Amino acid sequence: VGLAAFGHEIFDVRKDIDELDVGDLDDDEADLPYHFLQEKKRKQQPPVKFEPGMDPMSLMGAGGGMEMSFVVLKHDKAVELGKEGTDKMASVWKGMMENGGVN
Repeated sequence: VGLAAFGHEIFDVRKDIDELDVGDLDDDEADLPYHFLQEKKRKQQPPVKFEPGMDPMSLMGAGGGMEMSFVVLKHDKAVELGKEGTDKMASVWKGMMENGGVN
């Protein structure tokens, strides 16, 4: 049985429907490529909150590849520590990050 629509002829409707893969409509992640899915999951995780005394090695990703870390010192803590305390904290964190392999 053949159907003609818009200049295209369909010879086997059931086979044509079987070959039309639209994916799993109930699962929006079923047809995503592996790396895209991993990146999507990574972006959904909350950022790590830095606390004084944290081990910088615990902040490094286990997936290999290039990693980037940012540390932010809040103004109220900087005022509390003063110039000397802030400089000391920056030096300690810089040393820990360098020892941890983060540049």
